[in-house]
Amino acid sequence: MKRLLSAVAVAAVMGTSLPAFGSDLRSMIDAAADAQGISRALAHAVVKIESNYNCALRGSAGERGIMQVKPATAHAVGVTGNLFDCSTGIRAGMAYLRVAISRGGPGCAGVSLYQRGVYARPNCTAYGRKVMRAFAAYH
Repeated sequence: MKRLLSAVAVAAVMGTSLPAFGSDLRSMIDAAADAQGISRALAHAVVKIESNYNCALRGSAGERGIMQVKPATAHAVGVTGNLFDCSTGIRAGMAYLRVAISRGGPGCAGVSLYQRGVYARPNCTAYGRKVMRAFAAYH
């Protein structure tokens, strides 16, 4: 609840609505997924679980934006800029998701690495199962 209230406060200050999900946002996610060779349905599932399409969300451990990417992670995949900007956050998240999938595969283990870190042992976690349930709903 505290996280939701924080997101609402940030959104109010930044002038964005919750959830920020429209055709432009869908197009940005689809284009970034296509550019990284990621299934569009999987990309949307990760976004749904990470932020519910909220570009202004701030995580408790420093994660930012629609795909809850930390600044150091974005930098590591070659993305700079404001992670609260939807386009920047999506580009960073999709680039990192691509790394996670290339290490752990396109299923639960790969998606789990998105949350756990790409150097963790690839195995399916509760987070990965949650994303895969959302993925099934997008199919």
